[in-house]
Amino acid sequence: MIIDEGEYLRLVDQMRISVPQEIKNARQIEAEREARLGAAQEQVEAMIQAAGEKADTLTAEHAVRLKAQAQAEEIIASAIEEASAIRSDADAYALEVLQRIATQLEGFGRTVQNGIRHLQVGGRVEAGPDGLRPPEPVVVPSEASG
Repeated sequence: MIIDEGEYLRLVDQMRISVPQEIKNARQIEAEREARLGAAQEQVEAMIQAAGEKADTLTAEHAVRLKAQAQAEEIIASAIEEASAIRSDADAYALEVLQRIATQLEGFGRTVQNGIRHLQVGGRVEAGPDGLRPPEPVVVPSEASG
């Protein structure tokens, strides 16, 4: 089996274009994750401050104060739980995207290694170990499989 040099060069050019874009996408995802975490932290702090201010205004009577303090603690616990859920979701999303990029990069690496091996044998396809079968063709992962 002969590998089409034009197709091989097209695949290499495609990898040169897509790999930097995937890295840019990963950086953008990381920036979005950080922005979400920052927004969640600000929301938690605002909720804590709001709860504290509400508790301060309700200190006139002891029973009211105790009730306000309990509510503030519930709000804080809820805010912390929500922030944790947001962090977890953002981390899961970033992990999924990074794993997909890693899979694509592994595929590109296999393609490059196949091309290197092909060029090292003088650009000719040589028979396999049994003298009959050609080596495996260059495999490129498709965007749809990621």
